[in-house]
Amino acid sequence: MSSEAPPPPPPDDDDPFRKRPPTGGGAGGGADSAGGPPGGGGPYDAPGRGRGRRPAADGGGPFGGATGPGGRAVRAAAVPVRARLPGFWTASSAQRTGFATLAPTNTARGSVAPARDPHEFRLPAPAAELTNEGVGVVTAETSQTLDRGLRVLKLLADTDHGLTVTELSQRLGVNRTVVYRLLATLEQHSLIRRDLGGRARVGLGVLRLGRQVHPLVREAALPALRSLAEDIGATAHLTLVDGAEALTVAVAEPTWTDFHVAHRPGHRHRLEQGAAGRAILAARREADPGFTLVRGEGDTGTCAAAAPLLGVTGVEGSVGVVMLSDAVPERVGPRVVEAAREVAEALG
Repeated sequence: MSSEAPPPPPPDDDDPFRKRPPTGGGAGGGADSAGGPPGGGGPYDAPGRGRGRRPAADGGGPFGGATGPGGRAVRAAAVPVRARLPGFWTASSAQRTGFATLAPTNTARGSVAPARDPHEFRLPAPAAELTNEGVGVVTAETSQTLDRGLRVLKLLADTDHGLTVTELSQRLGVNRTVVYRLLATLEQHSLIRRDLGGRARVGLGVLRLGRQVHPLVREAALPALRSLAEDIGATAHLTLVDGAEALTVAVAEPTWTDFHVAHRPGHRHRLEQGAAGRAILAARREADPGFTLVRGEGDTGTCAAAAPLLGVTGVEGSVGVVMLSDAVPERVGPRVVEAAREVAEALG
């Protein structure tokens, strides 16, 4: 019996990475312009298959197998594969340029483009929409629930009598259950309230937020108030609704009179009292109520005239003057109506 070890099994001809003897080769080995000497066969040694990345005197680049000096077989480099993965976008050299562009894609999300830059990296894709040309455009992500809640507030602000759950459901195009949840959340923050009939209305929380807007409202209204005060010779004021009360937010006093009635910002009274509040209530009943004149209310010896603000969405208020009862000009009514229109235009 022979003591020699059995010969190894013949190599698998399908193995593309095995070393081959320096005998005979295909024409595929070689570099871009000049191949190596004939005879070196690498894993991609089929005729015309390989292309090298650099001219090589020793026969071939990484994609074309060839035999170098001394009969060494050169192994082909692995080909990098870039998969097109939905949900990713490419931002080549974004760290250097500060810009990142979305690669064209066949899906509603971005995809990975072929790598051309060693500094290329991948980031999670923001929401994208396809244009008619099929190129993704990055859009800012928004909250659907918050959007619906804000739309509820806008719908309620545009109506004087409130809206039911069914009416809100129809206008929003959502289920009644969604509306119930939105109203419950807004009610917890006092942004809406529901009356005995179940109709939702804007709540006092909106007014508290609106107080931050009072300085802007005051600035917009002051030119018209100053003109009214100088023309009539009486203290002019802008009054807004604050719950069940009338709140004075801006005042202008005449400069040429010997004396006039003082009226200060921050003054409050019920809507049913005074010309300013009654003018607001009249606007709730009529489309164009004109002006309201109140003479000698109480023992103050004063007189007041006011006209409501019309055509200003989400704002209830009036413009008026307060003066002594024995000094009421005949043109006071038409003049406060004109001033109210000027303020409404400035706020609109």
